[in-house]
Amino acid sequence: MSESHLSVFKRFNDLNEAQNLAELLQDKGFEVELADNSPALDITFSGNTLDNQIELKIPAADFRRAKDLLFSELDIKIEEIDPDHYLLDFSIEELRDILQKCDEWGEYDVLLARNILASKGEDTSDARMEEWKMQRLKELAKPEKIPFRWIVIGYLLCFLGGLLGVFIGYLIWHQQKTLPNGQKVYTYREYDRKQGRKMFWLGLAMLSIITLYKLLVGPLYL
Repeated sequence: MSESHLSVFKRFNDLNEAQNLAELLQDKGFEVELADNSPALDITFSGNTLDNQIELKIPAADFRRAKDLLFSELDIKIEEIDPDHYLLDFSIEELRDILQKCDEWGEYDVLLARNILASKGEDTSDARMEEWKMQRLKELAKPEKIPFRWIVIGYLLCFLGGLLGVFIGYLIWHQQKTLPNGQKVYTYREYDRKQGRKMFWLGLAMLSIITLYKLLVGPLYL
């Protein structure tokens, strides 16, 4: 059965950690897939190929329910926390930043930060948390700008008839990212996606011309 309907819910460096979470979700009736996607080539222009190699995928529609389950599995009491825990030394602004960017932190740290802030009299109500989540989604949904050098390199490769130019063009044109709520949006801004589309078709045209030239002219020199 095809797993194309599954989206990346979490990424891990540790296989055992990923397997433990996968088992928990499966026990609760979630459809789960683990995939080791260690890239041989950095195709996201980020320069990072070492972190978060193991992906845990579930249906995007189940993201919210899965997150709620993970939080419900935790029971944190401030008085029982290790006094040397690093979050206890965080400022109020730093703790707020954890809640505002909770997709970048583990469930334990998020819940602990929320409890610490609440103990200091800060507003961490469900309504406030939902407001932060919506702000974060809007921020993450903003399209990214492709570095200009990749546009230049892409066009050069296309003119040289390289398949890599076609690949880069297609990637810029079609690549998507998954938001914390499971929604998928295009990664790059509309201007860059148009450039990617032009690269793709230009690269295919150049490949066709080069291939046709070799077929028609090449035999004359044999």
